[in-house]
Amino acid sequence: MNDPRINLGIETLEKRIAGGIRAFDLRKVGFIVNELAKESTTEASKYAARSFAQAIATGHMRGHAMVSSDYAVKMVNISNNFSVAEAATKERERQLRIAKEMF
Repeated sequence: MNDPRINLGIETLEKRIAGGIRAFDLRKVGFIVNELAKESTTEASKYAARSFAQAIATGHMRGHAMVSSDYAVKMVNISNNFSVAEAATKERERQLRIAKEMF
């Protein structure tokens, strides 16, 4: 998908991380990005969009990180028709590896 809201979300979060904007401004962009989920036509795209929106929201409240990762796992489950439980486990392990590398 080549939607300008994706780049808006990424750029705004990067500005927030660099201290260039307030949490309030990031939050407003988060609501714009969340429109992607509302416009989604499949369950997988809805969960992917929600995961993305929650990831952007971590810039104003870190508790959104777990919600983002949960939506990513739901997207993996949907994409695999809930038939491959190990896919969700692999996704969660990937997330934990990334978190460990960051800290």
